[in-house]
Amino acid sequence: MKLSTYGMWENPRLDLVDALVKDLKLDCSKEQIDKALLEPVITEIIDTSYSYQKMLQEKQPELSLKEKTLATYNVALSTMLSTLAKSLNRSETLFRKIYFCIFGFIQPKH
Repeated sequence: MKLSTYGMWENPRLDLVDALVKDLKLDCSKEQIDKALLEPVITEIIDTSYSYQKMLQEKQPELSLKEKTLATYNVALSTMLSTLAKSLNRSETLFRKIYFCIFGFIQPKH
């Protein structure tokens, strides 16, 4: 299944592409990054998030919807970074540092 970010996520995705293109360490074209985000990355995020939600429902049904949503959001961010790095044949560590610099709300793994 191929998914897209058209709609409310389109502008943030394009902002991320532009920010990543500006980082000289990536040495990737805008088209390469855009294609990765539109194909393998968004699809992997949806698949992983769905599986994680299902697991939480089975193993931790007592969690509130808010707790499940936040936990799934963290899994989705991690999935996005690792899948984007893999799709572009780049280090995941580099993407964590870039993402933290751009958005400032996740800590890079050491």
